[in-house]
Amino acid sequence: MDKKVLGKGLSALIPEKIRSTEDSGRKEEITFLNINLIKDNSQQPRTNYDDFSMQELQSSLKEKGLLQPLLVRKIDNGYEVIAGERRLRAARAIKLEEVPVIIRNVENDEALVLALIENIQREDLNSIEAALAYKRLIDEYELSYDQIAQAVGKDASTVNNTLRLLKLPAEIQEKVISGEISMGHARALVGIEDSKWQSELFNHVLTKKISVRELENLIRSSSGSQGTKKKKKAETRDHEILYLEDELQKLLGTKVSIQSHRKRGKLIVEFYSVDDLERILQIIRNNLG
Repeated sequence: MDKKVLGKGLSALIPEKIRSTEDSGRKEEITFLNINLIKDNSQQPRTNYDDFSMQELQSSLKEKGLLQPLLVRKIDNGYEVIAGERRLRAARAIKLEEVPVIIRNVENDEALVLALIENIQREDLNSIEAALAYKRLIDEYELSYDQIAQAVGKDASTVNNTLRLLKLPAEIQEKVISGEISMGHARALVGIEDSKWQSELFNHVLTKKISVRELENLIRSSSGSQGTKKKKKAETRDHEILYLEDELQKLLGTKVSIQSHRKRGKLIVEFYSVDDLERILQIIRNNLG
């Protein structure tokens, strides 16, 4: 499948809500399949299933049934779920015999993109899984930030900020996946360049169970040696420079640093892929026009 064409045709790939759909001129109807005929998605982007949320989903299925059909495709020995793996697992757990499905004829690439987008749209992935899903869409399918943002219903800056979490050490990423620290904590930690200071604050979050706001306050006013240096450096900076730095970060959706020395200085704009750089350049061009 042509990756360029895939990027342009995302709207045709995104699964609809519960109803028959018109897609590229063909009608897709809901049918019922024996649950034993449906296999797990071999390319499932999810790596973690929260026990409590799965129990809630099982309770909902017992009470109301499976209201939204699974999206599946035909394979040699049955069917493979493309979108709706959590619902499939919950249905198995309560021993449903049949489930509603929409059968779609798609290739491996399309199946993976559908699985990624469906999970992100439903906000079922934790932030690290979402970041990895975005990265796969960029690396393997050459989708731009804007294309991904449009497909999943989020801002390009949100996609970029989520991708930044992959800069965190594996230990911190694992705690985000397990739910021991939140995405808010992770976002605060990813902005710390000094690895030792980052590790100290990370351990403080784990042991003291502090809130995101408390962590942000610690970062701003830490009494540790690194924190003190950063704070003193920040205090000596011109307030107007700090304001402009903040405004640029909001405009460009990425980390911006202004290093001023008397009448001259440097403007450092971070980017995380060629597509991200093109996105930033486009924002600059649009604002210069």
